[in-house]
This record gives sequence, C-alpha cells and structure tokens, in this order.
Amino acid sequence: MFAEPDGRLTFESTVEPKRVRRADGSWQDADLTLTSDGGSVRPRSSVADVRFSDGGAGPLATMVKEGKTFTIGWSGGDLPEPKLDGDSATYGEVLPGVDLVVRATPLGFTHVLTVKSAAAAANPAVREVRFDLGGDAQVVRSPDGGLTAVAGDTLVARADGPAMWDSRKQSLPKAAGTRAANKSEVAGGGGEQTPSTPAGPGDTARVAPVTTEITPAGDLVLKPDPALLSPSSTYPVFIDPPWSKSKARWAYATNNNSSNTDVSRANVGRNPSGGILYRSFFEFPTTTLKDKHIESAYVKMKLDHSWSCTPTATHMYHAGALSATPRTKWSTSLIKRVAVAESHANEAGGCHDSPQQDMPINFTGSDVTTMLRQIAAKGTSAVTVGFSARNPAGEYESAQDRWKRWYPGEAKLIADIDARPGPPHSMQVSGVACNASSDIRVGVTNPSFSAVFPDADKGQPIKGTWEWIEQRPDGSWFDKTPPPPTSTAAGTRTSTAPVTGAADGRRYRVRVKATDPAPYGLYSYSPPCTFVVDTKVPPVTVTELERPAGPGKPGRYKITSTATDVSSLRYGWTEAVTSTATPVTEPGVAGKSATVTVTAPKYGVNTLYAQAIDATKNTGYASHEFTVARPSPPVARWSLETNPKVTQTAALADGQPTLAGNTPLTGTGVTWNDNARLVDAPAATFTGAGSLSTQIPVVDTTKSFAVATWARLEQTSSHQTLISQEGTHSARFQLVFRTDDRNGDGTKDLSWCFGARPADVDNADFAAAACAVNTAVAGRWTHVAGAYDAPTNKLQAWVDGTLKAETDAPPAWNATGPLRLGARRVTTTQLSDHLRGNLADVHIYDRALVPHDFTGQLATDEDSSGINEPGILQPTEVGRWNFDTATSCPNEPAEPDSCEAPDAAAWNRRLRLTYGTAVDTAGHRGYGGLFNSTHYAEDPDSPNHGAKVRAYGHSQVATAPGGQQVWADSPVLRTDQSFSVSAWVQIDNATSVMTAVAQKGTNQSAFYLGARKSTVDGVTGLRFEAMTTSADTTASETYTHVIAPDLLTIDDTPDWTHLTFVYDSGAKQQRLYINGALKKTANVTGSWHANGPLLVGNSYYTDNAGSGGYTDQWLGGIDDVSVYQGALTSAQVRNLHDDQAVAES
Repeated sequence: MFAEPDGRLTFESTVEPKRVRRADGSWQDADLTLTSDGGSVRPRSSVADVRFSDGGAGPLATMVKEGKTFTIGWSGGDLPEPKLDGDSATYGEVLPGVDLVVRATPLGFTHVLTVKSAAAAANPAVREVRFDLGGDAQVVRSPDGGLTAVAGDTLVARADGPAMWDSRKQSLPKAAGTRAANKSEVAGGGGEQTPSTPAGPGDTARVAPVTTEITPAGDLVLKPDPALLSPSSTYPVFIDPPWSKSKARWAYATNNNSSNTDVSRANVGRNPSGGILYRSFFEFPTTTLKDKHIESAYVKMKLDHSWSCTPTATHMYHAGALSATPRTKWSTSLIKRVAVAESHANEAGGCHDSPQQDMPINFTGSDVTTMLRQIAAKGTSAVTVGFSARNPAGEYESAQDRWKRWYPGEAKLIADIDARPGPPHSMQVSGVACNASSDIRVGVTNPSFSAVFPDADKGQPIKGTWEWIEQRPDGSWFDKTPPPPTSTAAGTRTSTAPVTGAADGRRYRVRVKATDPAPYGLYSYSPPCTFVVDTKVPPVTVTELERPAGPGKPGRYKITSTATDVSSLRYGWTEAVTSTATPVTEPGVAGKSATVTVTAPKYGVNTLYAQAIDATKNTGYASHEFTVARPSPPVARWSLETNPKVTQTAALADGQPTLAGNTPLTGTGVTWNDNARLVDAPAATFTGAGSLSTQIPVVDTTKSFAVATWARLEQTSSHQTLISQEGTHSARFQLVFRTDDRNGDGTKDLSWCFGARPADVDNADFAAAACAVNTAVAGRWTHVAGAYDAPTNKLQAWVDGTLKAETDAPPAWNATGPLRLGARRVTTTQLSDHLRGNLADVHIYDRALVPHDFTGQLATDEDSSGINEPGILQPTEVGRWNFDTATSCPNEPAEPDSCEAPDAAAWNRRLRLTYGTAVDTAGHRGYGGLFNSTHYAEDPDSPNHGAKVRAYGHSQVATAPGGQQVWADSPVLRTDQSFSVSAWVQIDNATSVMTAVAQKGTNQSAFYLGARKSTVDGVTGLRFEAMTTSADTTASETYTHVIAPDLLTIDDTPDWTHLTFVYDSGAKQQRLYINGALKKTANVTGSWHANGPLLVGNSYYTDNAGSGGYTDQWLGGIDDVSVYQGALTSAQVRNLHDDQAVAES
C-alpha cells in the first residue's frame, strides 16, 4: 500500500517478493545480488534465509526457516572460491570440465551443474551426482521425483522434479504473418533464438527429466538422462534441481502437459520450437482489499521477447484456481476475458529494428476494475488472472506471431482504493455524550457538536458536514443554520464551532455526514442525537485523575459542579447512572465536587457519565470518554491437561511464572483420566479426597481479583470447591458448587457460587455469595468464574461467559495463605468441600472481569482500540493440517506410512489420505489437499489415469508409537461440547453438494461444514453452510442449519474461502463465519458425541431405511484445516483468518 502525495492510496500486489522485512520491523527492497561476508555468500536482501559456501569445506548451501535448517553439500570435496556475478556464484571445475553454479531465486535457490563437454559427461561422477544432505530437515522424495525438506512439522524447502537441458540451437523460419485479433492488418514476424543458460533452457534446447534418489544414509543422488549426456548433445548441458521456501504464485500451462524448467519467463502462445501452446497464470494476493472501494485497477506486465516485430494481442482472463505450481493443468479455466493489450519486443533479429526494447504493458479497462470490486466485496484473499493468445471466441491461440515471453517478477496488480468511512460515532453536544434511546440535556444556548470519524484509511482527511434541526410545538421539524464543515484525520474526534439560535426549553436533533476526499466521495451518516436546551440545570464536569490501567482495573475521577446548591452527584457507565457520591466543598473553590474510584467495564473506549442534581431537582449532564490499555493477562495459569507435548509436571506448572511469583501446584488425591475434556488428553481428576495448592498466595484479596476455570462435576450431591485462597483458619473466597436453597423457594438448588467470608476464623460460612442458581449440571463441562470488584465492593458469578449474579461483599481481609484447587480450608488443620470431578485451564487475575473478557472485541467495533482482542476464553487447538508436509496417494493399496497429512499441532494425529488424493502447491498458502472423484494422474499412460476415486482424509492416532507405528481411526473432537472448525476451501463447481469437514458417528456425522443447496429469499442454489444433527439415529434426527446468504456461482470457483463453524454449547448457539466475518447464527438445544474420525473432504450419512455410507465428497481444494475444542469468539475467528490470509508482497 502506498500513500500518494494527493492523499490517495495505491494498492500494489506482486507474485514475487519485492520487499523484505528487516529484524527491526522495517522494510527494504529485495536484492538477490550475492555478496561475501568473509565466511559465506548471501543475497543482499531476500525473503529466503539462504547462504552459500565461500569455498572450502562445509555445506554448499544452507536454508533456514522458522529456526530449522536444511543443508546441501558437494560430495566431491572442498569447493573452490566462487566467482560472483549478480545472483549467481560459480564454483569452477568441481569435476573436470564441470562447473557448479548456485543462484539465489526470489523464494530460494538453485544449484546447477554445467557440463561443458562430452568428455566431461563421460565421467561416472556426472552420470550419478551425489549431494550430502544435512541440517534439521529430512528430505523425502515424492513419486514424481519432487523433494521436500521437512523438520518436524515445518516445510523448510521443496524442489520440483529436477530436469536437464542441452544448448541445442535450431534455425527458426520467419513468420508468414497472421491476422491480429482486433485489427485487419497482418502482423509481421521474425525468428527468435533464446540460448540455454544455467537459469533455464533455450527455446530449441532438448529437455529431459532427472531421476532422483534418497539413499538410506539420507543423501541425494541425481541420475541424469544418458541420452542428453551423449556425444551428440550440444554442450554445455545443465542439470538443475531448484529449491524454494514456499509456494510460487504463478504457473504456466501447456496443451500437452509437458514441463518447462525455465521459470524465469512466463510464456504465452505457440512456442516456435515444437509448436507447444503456453498459457501463464498469476495469483495476486488481495487480503488488503477486503471491504475496500476499488476506484480503478489494472495489471502491469513487462514483455521480454515477442516472435513478432509489430504489435500483436495478448488476452487477460479472470482465471480458475491453480492446480499446481510451477505447472498447472491446461484445463485451468479462463472464466472471463477482462482485458486485451498489444505489444512487441523482438530481441533475436529478423526485424528492421531488432533487438527491440523490453515493453511495459498495462492490461486495463472497466472489466478489470469490476473483477477486483467483486473480489474485495467477497473478502477473497487472492485473485488469479490468466494470459493467453486466444480471444474469447477461441481463435488465434496457434498463431505464431503471438508467441511472447514475459517477466514474472514484473507482474503487478495495481489499484486505486479507498475505504468507505464508517458512520461517525461517540457524538457529543457541548461535551455531553449522546444517548441512543433518550434525549440528553445541555445547559447552553450556543452548543457545539463533536464526533469520532472512523475510517480504515488511517490519516486520510474526512470531511464532516453537520445538520441540525429544531422541533416546532406541533412536532414537525425545521432546519437550523449548520456550522461550517469540519475536517479531521480518520479515526479521530473533531468539534464544530459553537452554533447560535438555540433557545431554552426547545428540542433539537443533530447528525453528521462523513465524506472521503475526491475522487471517491464515499460517505456515511451518523445516527441522530436528540438534545434539549435547559439553562436551569447545574453545570457538571468530569476530570480524570488516574486512568484505569486496563479493563477490570480501577481509576479515579473527579466530578465537579460550580453550582452551590448541588445536593447529589451521580455517575456510572451508562446514561442511566446508578452510583451516588456525596458532594463536598473545597476551600477557595466555587461549587462542590466528589472524587470516585471506578472500574473500567469495557475493552477499548469507555465513557463515564455524570449528573449533578440541585436543590430543585434540576439535573445537569456530563461525560468523559477515554481509551484503556489492552487487557492484562492472568497473573497465574495452570492447564491441568496433558497432551503429547505437555507432561503432567508441565500441566501443574504456572504458565505465567513472572507475573505473581512462580506458583506451581502440588498436592494429593488427584489422578489423570483420559478424554475428560479433550480427546486423548489425560486431565487432572479430583477424587473427593485431596486438593492441589500453591506455596504462596497468588492475589491480594483486599483488592480486585478474579478466578476462572473449566469445571466438570461427577456428582451433585454435596458442596464442592473449585478454587479458594485461605488464611490461617478459613478461606477468604470460594468458587464453589452448592446444593442448598439459594433462591429462597424452599427447595435445594444446583448452583455455581462465588462467596466470601468476613473473618479468618474456624468454621466460618459465607457472609455473602453471588450464586448462579440451577446452572450446574453433572457431567457437563462449564466455564465458571468469580470476581471481586473492590471499588464497588461487589462479588460476581459468571457462567459460560455471562454475568449471572452479583451481590455486596463482606468486609475484605487479606488471605495470605496458598491458593487451593479442589477444597477449602475450614480450620487450621482441616479442609472441606472436596471436589469430585475435573478442572482445566485455571486463570487467576489481579483485576475484575468484564464482558469483553468472554466475548472478545473486534477491531472494527466502533469503541475498540483498533485491535482484535480475543478475550480470555482461549479454545484449545486439537488438530491442524496445513498439508505442507503431506504426501499424495497415487496408488491403491497405499503404503502404510505414506498418503498422509501429519498434524502440525501438538497431538501427533494424522489425516490418512485415500487413493487418488493429491497434495500439491496449489493450496491456499503452499501445499494443499486436492480432492476429486477422478484420479489426479494426467499422463494417459498411467494406470491410474481416469480412475474413479473417493478422495478424502480421515483422522488417525498411532496406537503403537515408535518403530513401525500402527494407526487406527480416532475422533479429534468431543462434539457434545463446544468446538470450532475452520478450513480454507476452493470449489471446482457451483452445483455439487460438498462437505469439507465433518466428524463421523455410527449413523450420522455430528456436523457438516461445506456447501449445500438451499433456498434463501426464494432463490435456490449452492451456498456455504454448516449444519448439526440432533442425534446419531437413522430416522428421528433433526438438523440445525446456518446458511451463508450469498449464492455460489462459477465466479467463485477460483477463490480460496475461509470457512469457520463454531458450536457454542454454553450459549446454545452455532455460528458460521465466511472470510472472518459472521454470516449467520442459529439457536441449538444440544449435541452428541461422534466417536468416529474427523473427515476432511467427506461426510457420513444414514438414510431412513438404514442405508449408511460416505457422501457429499468435496470437489476442489482444502487447506489449513484447524480444529479447536471450545467456542472461538468473533475476534478470535477474525484473527485466525487474518493470520492465515495470503499477505501481499
């Protein structure tokens, strides 16, 4: 994104990295020029962390990603000092007549053997070239000869199947001429001849694949094609495997599905050598464009060479999704032609002015802008365009004069963009905050107006056009003279000059229109604000003495009125103020005032309202707006759950050891039972006879604090303590399950309570308790929290993120003993109210809790501080499959340890991929799963070509870890509890019912996330949808749907879309998000546990006749599947989307 001098914003997206982020967070231009630092050779600036040998012993090349290394070394001994030339380093004569050339590329490097003569080619060391592999990564060979270097769950580097080429040159005939697409004249042409280099083959070079082998010792062996090493070949001959750190964003396609090793140029048209037809496709990231206005857009290309001497046409299409890189399928769809441009840049002779200069070309027009507007409206993370010599009628693709070679690194998508201003908010009249539901009163006849003007284009000037009207006695309204327009930077508040003409006792209404600068002129109106002028009210102001350090933290404010007859001051966080302060006089100061301590109740922007009431009951109004810092984390935290990477010791360790002292838990009477809250996760289970405790206190119980935990009761026949902190004789507070009558109806209740005792004496019972009556259920996981807010002296009980009860607290005293889980102290020697059940993810805070702690807050909320705040309820990630280290499944039956997508989370599960499932670089951010009903083999000679398959993945766990693992199907989620599932998906058609993710039960899937046919507002078609089933039965089950409103069409087939489904058992709600935005909610009564595997690309269904089977197979791509136990908040979903969306280069 670039800010132009006139204030406009220019968006620019490329397919190759153009900038590199420095360690300090700043950016610099990418520069692949190699330099020596005295110990190694590196590019000056590259997104790939790669270095080369400076000669001598050690690795030829080292690549680092996320702290993991991959090295490749020359097995022929020490390397000579390299000769550096731009992005290349040449190690001369590593074998007789053979040079070794390494070259930095935008995403990695290549190492090429240059065999300079037939005599050199006869060397056995050339016939079988060996490289030493090392570092953290292990290299795995795929069936097509490609290589992946994997360290744990990190893909450090990848290489497509290597190739070799000779230096053959053949004379090419001059063109006879062909008719241009949109002209009547004939385009003359000239022959061309591009020579072979270490970067790639010439146009007439012979190219052959190179066989790869990974030895038992883990080394790489390249076996060149003997035919290209024969004396008849034209030397030098080049042997090349390229390595990259991530997916390329452009690809070529050939009409015979042949491969081209040279990816330094993007070919379009009919290759003059052999007649192969080429198309080239470019995938431009567009994450930044979400919800933006596109004023205009174009694609900028740079032509390296053309066959023709005069201009010929190239057509640009909105294209389908890439099936792979660097070569995609010829069948990749050309959905709609959006632009055409003519160009020429012949550099090989045959033209009167050869060699012609490279030619920049812009592909422009209203169709390009319209295409990008649609992408921005959908929030799609990338758009793909394809270049072809053919016109929309399918003509001229074989015309020789349309052969062209473009620079892929120069491809740019450029747009003039603007964010629509949001409705102005936080309006005030003479400093009094407006009330959406009632009038406010101001005590002046010359009021001024102010508002905050939100706009995502920070710093952009926003014009405010103000309107105010007066109400006549008959109820009608008439215009008043408006104040002059205002201008302020986006996201800031501005005020008008005072207006005149207001009268005591009259009613007025004001609003403001926010307008972006020209040429956009986009605008939004604020809600209206209604006020009454009352000059009899006492004036009142609010002064900040100490701002709260964050939500749930205290702050101090002074409320002042200059009126001497003020009898009462009121304050609160809504217009209906409830707290009262007694006004006092100060020597030498007119009027009265009161200083109050309050707790900030929200994330982001808070408004403290105040009122002054005089002796005749006139009420004056004021408010003070401020923004608090980000919420403070818990001062102590214990997971109490294990997984393959978390031991029992770690589960009892304090996750926040630097905030309130390191407070690990110790104790007795606790066992570790499996599948309590998370599948395959032993959790701390309290047996009713013991407890866990710290060695020191965690919070000061005289100040604000809060405790929170997930809890599950095994029985509800007795009181049971979750959390307490004790003194010498008793616990000051207790988060507890109670069985007594808490609502006064004479019957026993099942309640979660947060209570406190007034003194540290033996056998003390509650003096007060806030109780959520009849909210506890045996066997169900519930999130329970208790808070003490010292400024208001209130005890609060929260259940599943909702404040259920509040009461006054007894006098505070500081419990200086340990914090205890699973029991409370009743005497100096006794504990009581032992827990029979489970606790998990225990949080302790040195502040009160606020609603945003549970719901989170979106950056787009008008009162936010501009950050997506996730809240404290962090669901546990129980599976993540990004397919970066996955392997395709070409054959049936598959090998036991192949055809899988390893779990990139902590659980060591895998997705077992079925026969015909492909894993390729056509994924959302790199490798992805490609699922279809036909085998992915393209070669007609392959026995798998055209085979019918059901490609999908199903979750498995190793039942015999170590050695030869034995895998068995296993669930990932407990679907009877809150859970969240997200995936990036791409559809191959807009008609088929498809499921991207489900979890199998015996008869049904517990949920289905995908695309289904539905009727919305009378329109039937395919839409993204999620649904749950009420029971695992064959006839009586019912379905609850959340359906996205937008119909899917062929225009959606190229797009990768982020789907997130949230089942929130506490709120009894399910939610569907598309590209991070909430699209639909539905109420749900409950769910059941599906004990079968998680299915990716498939679902399971049984009809009323009892016939069950897999159904609704996914047709297209699936990538970055993330699964959570727990309900993601809207802010967490937005953060997940933004973290995974493709970033612009």
